[in-house]
Amino acid sequence: MKQFLIFLLFSSTVYLSACDISESEQITSKSATPSEPPFVLTVLPYDVPTKLQQHFTPLLTYLSRELQRPVTLYVASSYEDQILKIAQNKVDLAYLGPSSFVRTYDRFADENGLKIQPIATEAPYEGAVVVHKDSQITQIKELKNHTFAFGAYQSYAGHFKIREELKKQNVSLFDLKLYRFMGRHERAVMSVAYGEFDAAASSAGIARRVENLNYPIKTIFTTEELPPIVIAASPKMDAATVQHLKQMLLNPDFEGQEAITLFAPEGTFYPFNNRLYDPVREVIKELEQ
Repeated sequence: MKQFLIFLLFSSTVYLSACDISESEQITSKSATPSEPPFVLTVLPYDVPTKLQQHFTPLLTYLSRELQRPVTLYVASSYEDQILKIAQNKVDLAYLGPSSFVRTYDRFADENGLKIQPIATEAPYEGAVVVHKDSQITQIKELKNHTFAFGAYQSYAGHFKIREELKKQNVSLFDLKLYRFMGRHERAVMSVAYGEFDAAASSAGIARRVENLNYPIKTIFTTEELPPIVIAASPKMDAATVQHLKQMLLNPDFEGQEAITLFAPEGTFYPFNNRLYDPVREVIKELEQ
């Protein structure tokens, strides 16, 4: 019993030192041990936390095994929280959407002038605009004088890209009867399903998932493929570990490929290409002038 209490005390000390992240937001893979502090991967809050936890488990397990060090998940409280955590070296890894990546990479550096370090990307994805299943709205140009739910301000699919599309159709924020940033895609979509807003912006994947669950929504607009989500390391992570992570994600072994297939939509990660994010930079600049 005495040894068990000592173990609990030591485990608590390690836990409390891990980036001041609360217990409810952190998930440790089964391979975690109390002998060393974990690496922490932060994810943007684009979906229900329980869904995110379930989705990331295969990746956490794979990373922990290959790095021989526990890897935990931190679901950021907001997109801004995620940006600050990775930019300020308070977490080790981040799963960043296009606009969050651009914001962090282009505008933040640590005290030594170092930036976050891109490792790999997922496949491109799409944004969408949804309305209620019984809505008479069929095109986004018809959204003038209607209510609209965005995801989060820093979201590309949930805000910037859709807002650009609205602008192309001569629909400004001023033309909307009311708009609100809901914080994540799922909340925006569900606000339409429950009749709180007339339309919402979301990633196409979450819109399809909600519709497949028989909620009364329909998609009236889908974007072209958007620059992909980036997995990046903090400025402080050493070059050898960053290179190891690239090898793990871009050239996985058999067990690694199984884990990645369970995690990533196409079962593949891709090399980072900074030029893919130039359109994101242009859209943000245009809308924030």
